[in-house]
Amino acid sequence: MDGHDEYFYTRPEGLPDRIGAGGIVVRVDDGCVLVALIKEVEVGDDHYVLPKGGIEPGESIEEASLREIREEAGLTEVTRLAHMDTRCRVAYKGDHWQTSHYGLYITTQIEGQIVDVENHHGLGWFPIDDLPPLFWRDELDIITANRDRIVELAIRAAS
Repeated sequence: MDGHDEYFYTRPEGLPDRIGAGGIVVRVDDGCVLVALIKEVEVGDDHYVLPKGGIEPGESIEEASLREIREEAGLTEVTRLAHMDTRCRVAYKGDHWQTSHYGLYITTQIEGQIVDVENHHGLGWFPIDDLPPLFWRDELDIITANRDRIVELAIRAAS
């Protein structure tokens, strides 16, 4: 089963809620918009994911997004450009219904020190028009549905 299966996008009765946050992190290299994607131990090495996770008590969505980006991608020098989307699905372990808020962030960092090495490894940068397989269907949908807006905001911010 992978994150494209309908199971993940149909809410089972009685599943508890969890609010999450994450981000689409981009950088501009010679006019090309690159997207930061990470390898996650949980989903295997054949797919990538966006950095995201649950909001901790007392955290705002913005604070949680920045923490998750730092922990999972190792990127610390990011600037928020916009809110991109909010999506819901069953978590990978099937233990909660996750509502994740995704922001768009820009950075000039190429590498970072991943903090959560037990669960995440391998930050990669990919052209927005040539992404590798993403484990989660909703993450690919967010990027493709907002592609033009992402490119426009990234190019403008990098200028």
